[in-house]
This record gives sequence, C-alpha cells and structure tokens, in this order.
Amino acid sequence: MTQKHTSATDASTPINVVLVTLDNHVNGAIVRAEKRLVHDLPGIHFRSFAATEWEGDEKSLIECREAIAEGDIIIVTMLFMEPHINAVSDALAARRDHCDALICCMSAPEVMQYTRMGRFTMDSEPSGPIALLKRLRGTPKDGKP
Repeated sequence: MTQKHTSATDASTPINVVLVTLDNHVNGAIVRAEKRLVHDLPGIHFRSFAATEWEGDEKSLIECREAIAEGDIIIVTMLFMEPHINAVSDALAARRDHCDALICCMSAPEVMQYTRMGRFTMDSEPSGPIALLKRLRGTPKDGKP
C-alpha cells in the first residue's frame, strides 16, 4: 500500500511550514528538521514564531500573521493565553480551509478547533469508530458515568 499525498508536489515545489508556539523552545528541533528534510524536499522552508515575543515586538506579530497567510502546513502549539490566541485567531481561521494542514495541539479548546488535516477536523461531530464508541458508551444516569 502506498502513501497518498495530501497535495501533489515535485522536488522543487515550495512548501512553507509555519510553527506558532508559546516560546522558542523548539527552534533547535526546527533547524535540525529543515536540514534533514531539505535533501528530500528542496522547496521546504520552515518559519517559527514565539507568542512571548509579540507583546514587545509588533513586527514579529505582523510577520507571524503574514507567514500564516502563506503557510502550506501550519503547526500551532501551546497557545492558551488569551492575548496570544486573540493575536492570531482570525489569521488561523482565514487560512484553515486554504492550506494543506493546520495542526493545533496542546492549546486552548478554541485553538484546537482550527485543526484540519484532509477531511479530519476537530470542530465536527465524530464519525466512524469514534462515533460508534460514543454511542455504545450510552448516557449517564443519575449523574454517574
């Protein structure tokens, strides 16, 4: 069985990966990932943004929002403070249906709902096996699970 790619691409197709996170703790990993992946995907380009920098650096926030608007794959982690969420929420919502993937993890529920990978979304009702398991679980009686 071969893997089905989300988007058709060749080696020279630019792939913009944007990481939005709380702080710069993953920058080293991003640099290492880009060095390894650039051999297989010469068009891949990573950009990383730390929410902790936005308050004192308006230019950083503007650059982040511009990168989100152009990102093919957007990864959002550890956004749970309201000022950070409000700063990029509308940009994430606008880009969600136009990028290859928007992956939100370890963040506030309102951010997690932006997740979209192919047909999978975090804002829809569960389907398939998950929906079946929820139906089999039943409803609580007398407030007890």
